[in-house]
Amino acid sequence: MGLMSGRHGRLLVPILGGLAAVGLAAAGFGLVTRAQEHSIRLAKEHELASIIQERDALQVQIASLETEKSKIEQELGEAKSELDQSKQQFTKVQQEQQSLSTNLEQRQGELSKLTQAMDSMMKELSQARSDREKLNTQLSKLSTERDTLQQQLDETKKAQRTLEAKLSEFSRVPTVQLEKVMVSTSEQERPPMPIPIQPIGAVTSAIHTGSNGQVLVINRDYDFVVVDMGKNQGLSVGQQFKVVRGDEVIGTVKVEKVYDDLSAAAILSDTKADLIREGDQVRSL
Repeated sequence: MGLMSGRHGRLLVPILGGLAAVGLAAAGFGLVTRAQEHSIRLAKEHELASIIQERDALQVQIASLETEKSKIEQELGEAKSELDQSKQQFTKVQQEQQSLSTNLEQRQGELSKLTQAMDSMMKELSQARSDREKLNTQLSKLSTERDTLQQQLDETKKAQRTLEAKLSEFSRVPTVQLEKVMVSTSEQERPPMPIPIQPIGAVTSAIHTGSNGQVLVINRDYDFVVVDMGKNQGLSVGQQFKVVRGDEVIGTVKVEKVYDDLSAAAILSDTKADLIREGDQVRSL
């Protein structure tokens, strides 16, 4: 018993030592495991804290992005509004451009018409210059004719003075001036021409009964007669007289110029001037 107990005691010592070693090993392993778990837990906590920090940072970024998003959306809305306005302005500009194009075409048409009118005016100006040259030529010719007429007028005055002298001698009426006697058969005045002096013959003293007189001189070139009545007998410009020979009415004359005792009367168009003779009677109508 005692031997067995000793043996058992010797066996227990290594076993207990092994168990103690195993226990120590297990305790050491547990400590290592706990240390590792603590290290892992610390690492996880640190990682979690980092993740939380990153999450907070991400939330801040998300909030900032949402703010920027709202701002961008607002700017996008404003940009769309500006785009719509730009489209409207572009449409308006296109319409204005189209209107300007139409106006430009109209102006070009008007310019073309003005150009044609200018060409026509230039042609008319050229024609007017040509006409002016012709008129200058005619004026020069008329000036020459005027000089000729002036010469004839001088001769007429001379002939009239001779006629006055003869009338004074044969008809015993006061001498009158016939320098300006100008008679016409129309509304236009004729230039003074020499009065041809024809033999008066036996012209007696003028005896007037009422507004009756006689033809003293006939100018067949200019169709007028000189009668022996004037202001002193009550004649006035515009009066008309019939020319008679006996009971025959030869024609009608109209007083154009009146002097004291003589008048010049135009032979009217309904009268044959070649039928009137010196000495024919004139009577008021």
